[in-house]
Amino acid sequence: MKPHIKIWDVPQNGHIEDDHYGVTFDYFYMGQRVAGGQIHNRKKQPKSKLVELLIYIEVIDHLDKQFIRKEKSIVLRSTVKFHIEERIKNFMRDLDVSPVFIRGLMRDFGVSTDKCKEWDQFEFDRF
Repeated sequence: MKPHIKIWDVPQNGHIEDDHYGVTFDYFYMGQRVAGGQIHNRKKQPKSKLVELLIYIEVIDHLDKQFIRKEKSIVLRSTVKFHIEERIKNFMRDLDVSPVFIRGLMRDFGVSTDKCKEWDQFEFDRF
């Protein structure tokens, strides 16, 4: 299943120059199941395999310039961690970070449940 993605970048069309001086990143995410069907009795309703996922990614260059991407997507629950990792890599590629540095930054990276925040669409929109 191809995920449906909406993206907001700040600044738009950002570009990191001199990525060899250092790039860091941080992220957090929120997720909730997408309603499965139209059954009135929620206990009998089958659990949906889809998750609405909100991802906030912040990349900082050596001059402390921030590049922020917020994404809203609907993905399969089983692919959430992989999706977050790929979206971080894609954002760094869009900022023209070298593939060698991206590979180095992501070598020991793993999506952590510590970065998961309680679902709050309004709080996410404020960031």
